[in-house]
Amino acid sequence: MRTDPDKEKKWRILLKEFKAANLTIDKFCKLHDLKFHQFTYWQNKIESKKTTTIMKKPSFIKVLDVAKETENDSELSIEVNQIKIKVPVDFNTIHLKKLIRVVQAID
Repeated sequence: MRTDPDKEKKWRILLKEFKAANLTIDKFCKLHDLKFHQFTYWQNKIESKKTTTIMKKPSFIKVLDVAKETENDSELSIEVNQIKIKVPVDFNTIHLKKLIRVVQAID
């Protein structure tokens, strides 16, 4: 059974008003001369349509890598005995330890 578009539009407007009114469903229904069960029926019907629409959208998101590598991101700077050493971020730790020992041995 298809829903009457005018009726659905009317209820969508009422539901927007309800959210803005900050009232309980019962108070809102009394204020607008609505039946509680009709209100909850339309609220569920419209909310379930939103959920169905969301679920039909593609489940993937295209991600673009827009980050640009800067000098600070691509290397580290270490100072030992007033000697500055610049090493890439993906450095070999064994080689760095050997280099630091050599630099520390320099007087």
